[in-house]
Amino acid sequence: MSTVEQDRIQKIIDTLSRAAEGDYSARLEFNEGDEPFGALAKAVNRLLEKTVAAIASMEQSLGGQSLSAERYRNIIDSLEETYFEVDLKGRLLFFNGRALKDLNYTQAELEGMHFQQLVDAANARKVYEVFHHVFMTGEPNKGFEWEILKKNKASIEVESSVALLRNKEGAPVGFRGIVRDISLRKKTERDLRIQQAKYRTVLENMEDTYLENDLKGNYIFFNDSLCRLLGYSREELQDMNYRLIAPPELHQELFKSYNEIYTTGQPKIFREHKLITRDGSPRYLDFSMSLMRSSSGEPIGFCGFGRNVTEIVTARQKLEESERKLRLITGNISDIIWTMDFDMRLTYVSPSVVPLTGFTPEEVMRIPVSMMVSPETFVHYQQLLADELAGEQAGTPSDRERPVSTALPLLRKDGTTYWLKLTLISTVTNMERPLKSSA
Repeated sequence: MSTVEQDRIQKIIDTLSRAAEGDYSARLEFNEGDEPFGALAKAVNRLLEKTVAAIASMEQSLGGQSLSAERYRNIIDSLEETYFEVDLKGRLLFFNGRALKDLNYTQAELEGMHFQQLVDAANARKVYEVFHHVFMTGEPNKGFEWEILKKNKASIEVESSVALLRNKEGAPVGFRGIVRDISLRKKTERDLRIQQAKYRTVLENMEDTYLENDLKGNYIFFNDSLCRLLGYSREELQDMNYRLIAPPELHQELFKSYNEIYTTGQPKIFREHKLITRDGSPRYLDFSMSLMRSSSGEPIGFCGFGRNVTEIVTARQKLEESERKLRLITGNISDIIWTMDFDMRLTYVSPSVVPLTGFTPEEVMRIPVSMMVSPETFVHYQQLLADELAGEQAGTPSDRERPVSTALPLLRKDGTTYWLKLTLISTVTNMERPLKSSA
């Protein structure tokens, strides 16, 4: 082999050696007609050019992938939730910066850590069961609650969503998911439950009635006082419509009242509202009803407080019935029945006064006693009442019930005089203060 041939072979070796070290810029300058070195030089140069083009294309492609990966990482790190990936054994493969912030571990400490190092025994079992179910079914779990431990072993209440992590062939290689810190929400829920328990305790131990109706008039919440008042169990009263415990004659009036509250937004007071108990007996309530609104301000129902006034209403009804019967009796006898307090003011006069005196009962009650009798008779009557009062204060029970009879001259409406025989009976509340006399 000639020296020229050896020199050309060495150039080919040097060019290929430089390419092997990553330098693809060298080219062979042989004539194509100089066989076999011309054809060999052409082939080497073509290979170098294609390699350079392939490397450029690959670098461009890798550069785009690098940009996408960086963008992906930025998005993951900007999440308010923790994103994680673990292998099938539960070792952490990947996580975002939120995990480091929440758990106070460094990147190096958290990488490769097994999930059991981040939970207690009870939560380890819970997490394992969820991950195992996801692995066996292939279905993601869209939300379960558990507690994770920080580096200082303080617990954080969290909620997680978990799905399978698969390779390009679709085979399961691990798990991926999101962890949300719900400590504040859970604390708020606990505080709310405590407050609700306090309010419920107050409501259940108060004698007054508290109730809530939906817009259709169904009972959706109430305290035990309403159950005691109506004789229904809580289960029976729940979702019952107000029409079932209100007398039918009041249905239309109640509908108008509820509609007025809904339309105006103003509360309404109901006096001596009649309700029908489970056994059919009446009960009466004084209560105030107001409109309930949602957090957005939309009307959602009615709420109100009520006080049982059944005893007051019943007592008044009995009194009115007694007075009605008394009027029937006094209106059908010829004797005059009247009552007077110890200030000598007439408080009642029966209708029988008209034929005897010419005065109506209303006229008689407006006329002072001093104008109906002579001055001497008025003084005598005052003394008679004073003696009776003294006897009441010092007497025995039998003494207080004894009647006192006397005859007094009185004036008719036409000015004539007539004599009236009086029988006085005192009514007292105690030994010191008589209230009224009757004759």
